[in-house]
Amino acid sequence: MCFNNDNCDWYADVNIITDGPSLVRTKCWECGQWINIGDNQRHVQQQEHEACQHCWDDPEDKCEEGCCDLGESFECHICDLCCKVLKAIEAVEFDEGCPEWARQPMYGELQDAIFHDDEGRYAKRSVEMFPETVGLKFITAKLAAAKNAREQEGEESESAD
Repeated sequence: MCFNNDNCDWYADVNIITDGPSLVRTKCWECGQWINIGDNQRHVQQQEHEACQHCWDDPEDKCEEGCCDLGESFECHICDLCCKVLKAIEAVEFDEGCPEWARQPMYGELQDAIFHDDEGRYAKRSVEMFPETVGLKFITAKLAAAKNAREQEGEESESAD
């Protein structure tokens, strides 16, 4: 399928992505489950510009304190299970020959990617690679929907014979 992540309002020049124990109690950006202090998680910080756009345009003009224009910013936390699902999606897209930048959905679109994967490839690969991801409701729902679709196709092909 390859993810075309061109439908965003801005692009980050600064991407700081760290995996490790959470320092705060927060909710996962992808599934909404709680991430407790000490739980493994991914912390994402993005900034549109690396340098102040005001100073960058005119180095002689110094920024006043607090007026720096770094553009848009984004920050989120992603739980360990959702990180595993993202890794499984990346594996599927790698197998299909997608370029590295197009192997995962944008932040916040994981559940949509699972939902719109008609064949359930992402959910299946997720559970094959990381059985514990079956505990995510959207993975379980997609596996059930894919199974029902296969059963209906089987019934239709039997009645056509």
